[in-house]
Amino acid sequence: MNLNLKCPNCGLEMLVEASDLGGTGQCPSCGQQFVVEAPPPPLPVVRAQMVVPAGRQAPPPPPPLASATPPLASATPPLASPPPPPPPPLASAPPPQPHQPSRVMPRTGPAGQRHTVPTAVTRAEHNRDIRDKVLIGSVLTIGALLIFGLLWLIQHANPGGPPPGTAQPASVTKPASVAKPAAVAKPAAGEASARDKELERLETKQKEMEKELEQSKRIRDKQEQAEQEAMRAERNRQEADMAAQKTKMRQYYAETLFEGDEEAATAFIAELENIRNEMSLLPEDAKERKSKEEQDKFAATHLIKRIGNNAVLSHWLEAHGRKAEELMPGLAKKDPKAPDGSPGSGFDFSKYASFGSGFWVSADGWLLTNHHVVGSATTVDLRLRDGTVISAKIVKTDTVNDLALLKATSTPPSWLPVSKGEAELKLGQTVFTIGYPNPQVQGVEPKFTDGRISSVTGINDSKNHYQTTVPVQHGNSGGPLVDLLTGWVVGVVNARLEDQRSGAGIANVSYAIKGNVVCTFLASVPEAKAAIERKPATSLKKGDERAVIDRVKDAGMLILKTR
Repeated sequence: MNLNLKCPNCGLEMLVEASDLGGTGQCPSCGQQFVVEAPPPPLPVVRAQMVVPAGRQAPPPPPPLASATPPLASATPPLASPPPPPPPPLASAPPPQPHQPSRVMPRTGPAGQRHTVPTAVTRAEHNRDIRDKVLIGSVLTIGALLIFGLLWLIQHANPGGPPPGTAQPASVTKPASVAKPAAVAKPAAGEASARDKELERLETKQKEMEKELEQSKRIRDKQEQAEQEAMRAERNRQEADMAAQKTKMRQYYAETLFEGDEEAATAFIAELENIRNEMSLLPEDAKERKSKEEQDKFAATHLIKRIGNNAVLSHWLEAHGRKAEELMPGLAKKDPKAPDGSPGSGFDFSKYASFGSGFWVSADGWLLTNHHVVGSATTVDLRLRDGTVISAKIVKTDTVNDLALLKATSTPPSWLPVSKGEAELKLGQTVFTIGYPNPQVQGVEPKFTDGRISSVTGINDSKNHYQTTVPVQHGNSGGPLVDLLTGWVVGVVNARLEDQRSGAGIANVSYAIKGNVVCTFLASVPEAKAAIERKPATSLKKGDERAVIDRVKDAGMLILKTR
């Protein structure tokens, strides 16, 4: 039979068996220890008889009760009766203790044996013991597996011998018939032989590849050397052509104007070039540019003044008793011709006020040049490589940076990529340009000149310009400055340094607008930017100078500004 009891400390209700009465226990909630006492024995019941007063008749005795109390010898109530309420806690109960894990407290029963209170405390403790045993068993099993695996790895890592640290008993000797050492070592020897053969094969293949690379390098070096020689030959040819043209011009003026004196003819040609330079610097709305008569008048006036200030020419005129004005009629009536009578250039410049160079930047007809080449014009003429002349429209100009963007209805044979200038060119880096200097004298064929970067800043340390040693003349303005190694346009030629007194150009000092400025200008016109990005120029092999020069030559044109 189970009895109810409450913890004297926290009031938790618990169930105990009747056989545990008189034992001790502990509350699973608060940890309070207590004694399970037996209920007090019932009081004895005695019969009471009525006292009858005198003169009255005693009533009959009542019938016996059906639920008469048991004899006093019974120390415990019948099992069917409910247990009495638990007694209040004893005064001798220990004070409340802090909470501790529940445990079963032993006690001494009525028969002198040790019992436990079978509460929820004993079940939790029993389950925890089982879990602890399972956990310990699992740990031991895993440890054993790990040790076995480690020993297995050690044994297989050292085939043919005991694990490291394991001593072989000295008394154990292998019989002669046991596994032969040679048979055991045979697979290892075979594997070593295979590895050696594979290494030998790889070494042989590497040597063959190195030999092929060395042979390719020799072939490439020969090709580059041949290309460089071809480029030098082309440069020498162009220089020879220019020298031959100058010789023909000098001979022509010497025979027609200076009675065979080539020194005077050379000085005269130099003064003619200075006059053309002065004329190109005139404002767009100057009256000297309005008609051919005004231009001739300007040229004659300034040429007479220059001839008078030239020591060689003034000495010749004085020695021959002639005046500078006497040279003008012959100059005006005659066109420069070669000694064989053929025209010097074969192109009519009479309807053009100025000229310059330009280059294609897209596959659908966008091109670049300088602002001072086109000035305030709305259209200009372009003489292409094949000799045809077409018209182009000026779309946008930048007077500050001296740039002009034009559009023509033509499909160019080649166009050039423009560098964004993310990496600054280094001093001494080789660059070149192809343009049309002095086409009235030197002809309308493109001219190649090269040099090096002499400064990464321009006049007055301008960060928007490069200074180069590339020789340029009037007519080179607007041409591309190209990196000879990569073929990328790194600038646009726009100026040279001149002597302020004579107007003659100072050798090996020219300037070009940097590529980053040019790219910013191109990006300001969405149509041009989209056209360039839609079909960019193809990349050339780095160091292929012949291909670089040919592409720049095909992408250039002579720009002619009409009167």
